[in-house]
Amino acid sequence: METIKSYAQTIEGIGGPGNIWGFIDGTLCSICRPKQGQHQFYTGYKLCHKLCHAIKFQGITTPDGLIAFLAGPFEGKLGDWMAWRQSGVEEILRDILSENIEQGRLFLYGDHAYSLSFGIICPFKNTIFH
Repeated sequence: METIKSYAQTIEGIGGPGNIWGFIDGTLCSICRPKQGQHQFYTGYKLCHKLCHAIKFQGITTPDGLIAFLAGPFEGKLGDWMAWRQSGVEEILRDILSENIEQGRLFLYGDHAYSLSFGIICPFKNTIFH
């Protein structure tokens, strides 16, 4: 837990919020079209300007560039939210972060795919001015 707190202090020290200790996101890695089970890996996303087949990994990185957690591979068509659910990392974070809740909550920063998740702060879209 002390290491997680030091990551939060590092992020705060460079002008970020004081309660963020790491960053989470999914990453697609394109693969050759498989002969079997193509539908599992077909993403419908354009990588390098063409539709592709891929596998997905989900990782947590810290301010010093370390990969603190890596889950996968997952099917390429799987969204970040489902990869989060399947990875089991939410339960791990609950165990680690719930112990010191009285000292202030610490969070990962993720994109909007991770909204309403334990231990994650993400941006929101302001719809009032659109």
